[in-house]
Amino acid sequence: MKTKKGIKLTNKTKTALRRHVLVSILPKWADQILSGAKSWEYRKVAINAEKDSKLILYASRKLHAIVGEATIEKVLIEPVDLLIQHTIKEVPETLDELKKTFAGKKVGCAIKLKNPTRYPTPLSLNAIRKEIPNFRPPQSFYYVSNDAPLIRLLTKCNR
Repeated sequence: MKTKKGIKLTNKTKTALRRHVLVSILPKWADQILSGAKSWEYRKVAINAEKDSKLILYASRKLHAIVGEATIEKVLIEPVDLLIQHTIKEVPETLDELKKTFAGKKVGCAIKLKNPTRYPTPLSLNAIRKEIPNFRPPQSFYYVSNDAPLIRLLTKCNR
């Protein structure tokens, strides 16, 4: 057990405090992640995520729905050339696509994923807003605490 500001953190407490990452992603890349063909997700802005937290996939464009999730294994934040070199063998993107993604950036972020789970029924934006009226999909990503209404809704809908 680690102590933080005099409070003992048990594994149960750590799990309750965990925060997840909700990302907006193109449907084709969400499908690639959920099928296991893509094990790294790239971001121009670095995320601060703990190992074993969830990357929740909000498929944008025509779908506008949360379609699944994957467990974060690790996060790499490196100069773009090194980042691509370390990850390109495990993704369907081409070198040209990755260079275009990171054009003008010196440093990039790659999130190593494991255990992808496709939700049996995608949770549409309209369905989410019926339960959480002020829900806004992320422009890129945002953090969601383990006790947030969205996590409770996902748990309820995907039992």
